[in-house]
Amino acid sequence: DMEEASAEAWGKHLLRDRSVIIDTFQGQLKSVLRCSVCGATRTKFDPFMYLSLPMPRVGAGEVLTLERCLREFMREERLDGDNFWRC
Repeated sequence: DMEEASAEAWGKHLLRDRSVIIDTFQGQLKSVLRCSVCGATRTKFDPFMYLSLPMPRVGAGEVLTLERCLREFMREERLDGDNFWRC
């Protein structure tokens, strides 16, 4: 199950790198690739210390919030052309 896979990946990371900084400031990012042809999936868990968030354009009088930047960061992407995932 995904929760177990996530815990296993994080545990392996902590075996290599463990400190109060990691405990406080690092997290784990889950990415899923899904083949648009056959539906096969690949799930990967990666540690991160920094997130480079996109800053979507806002209209006049609109406020750009952290929540909106995070939603944009987590938005599903469609890979095509040279980025197309082949399973």
